[in-house]
Amino acid sequence: MAIKCYQDFLLLADCTDNAERGGQQVAVRVPLTPGVGESSESAIGTVPASLPRLLQQLEDRRLGVPEIIELGEVLAQILFPAPVRDLLIRSLDRLETGQGLRLRLQLTPSLFSIPWEYLYLQRGRGEKDAVGFLALDPRISIVRHQPLPAPAPLDRTPQLRRLLVVMASPESDQYAPLDLARERAIFEAIRDNIPGLNIDYLEQATIDRLTNALASDTDIVHFAGHGDFERTGLGKHPFSSVGKGVVVFVSDGNHPDLVTADQFAVNLGGRGVQLVVLGACQTGRRDRENVWSSVAAALMERGIPAAIAMQDTIWNESAVAFSRGFYQALAVGLILDEAVCAGRLAVFNRWHPLREDIEHRGAWRDWGVPVLYLRPQQDLVMPVKAQTSHHLSAQISTEERTYLESELAQHRRNLLLLRQQKAIYAEGDVPLRLLNQIDAEERAIQELENRMSEE
Repeated sequence: MAIKCYQDFLLLADCTDNAERGGQQVAVRVPLTPGVGESSESAIGTVPASLPRLLQQLEDRRLGVPEIIELGEVLAQILFPAPVRDLLIRSLDRLETGQGLRLRLQLTPSLFSIPWEYLYLQRGRGEKDAVGFLALDPRISIVRHQPLPAPAPLDRTPQLRRLLVVMASPESDQYAPLDLARERAIFEAIRDNIPGLNIDYLEQATIDRLTNALASDTDIVHFAGHGDFERTGLGKHPFSSVGKGVVVFVSDGNHPDLVTADQFAVNLGGRGVQLVVLGACQTGRRDRENVWSSVAAALMERGIPAAIAMQDTIWNESAVAFSRGFYQALAVGLILDEAVCAGRLAVFNRWHPLREDIEHRGAWRDWGVPVLYLRPQQDLVMPVKAQTSHHLSAQISTEERTYLESELAQHRRNLLLLRQQKAIYAEGDVPLRLLNQIDAEERAIQELENRMSEE
């Protein structure tokens, strides 16, 4: 069943020294805890000496599945010391059907660059497998939170929506050519399923062309291209550095044009954009000292309600798989948090049967590369008002029409989740029960669509 709402589990973590060095202590506090009354908890987590080695191996794509599980357990040891872990488990156990838990991480700068999306908790006994990764559970959302005094405007009114797909693949030996045609095909398929979503494309985009394109109302901006994190100097901590994220556009001569995080954010801010999705490498990466050093964080500073970015390098095949899973979920009305999980699962399913691919070294870990920044506490959905609504029969009352639309959205969500389950199995091994459920949902959708299209 799709998640209807997420409850916030705010977690504050403070480390005054370089947490990636190992041996440091992290003060963890949970001031708000859903499902367990007014409980709060404070505890001290310790950074194991093995963390620096594991993080470097993860970045170098030298960790296999068992080692990534080890990393996930290390991260949980830091962020979930025993009292906090118990509180988290009680909150999860008390969730009702259709509810999820949003782990809203409010961190000090020294903890920014740690990939918390690989957090791992084993609830039962026996061998350890992928089941323990929190970010692969649709009921659990991991969100990066940066508090700001001004609220982020969130438009939840059903209306025609505009998605602007910005694509850039400059001619340069420094950046590999991207298969942007395959990415565009994803959005073409989405367009067929959502009559009320207008999709515009900006190919070989310059920053000036993006600014001009945003003159028209835009709800979602998706960037398909390259990103980087440019180091600008040495940090205060030993062996650390500071820098700033960049998005790679093209110049008029089709050469790379590196647009810094703050420049990119300034161009998008104040235009009513609700969501920015960055399919580019390292656009979610931050240094350990500066709050707004990443592209995604700069968007939060500029007032964008939500952003998805990549905190590390990601294979183009993984980025495409994430986009496909994410937008298909968003298209059927899933909450943003669950749509992100659907994108992760698409990447996971792309590589998990192989575990390792000679041409795509370390691709299995790519499901943990996306990071979600979300400022509003409300669940973010993008309600679309279909352009074809005037075709609905005049005999259908407003109340019945609303009911039918709600039922249709629910069946579409169910079908998406069932198809994700089917993708886990090899051809010929899909359980008959699952196939019957998919068939039943498809028939229900067809019946509802027929009823709503009657003249």
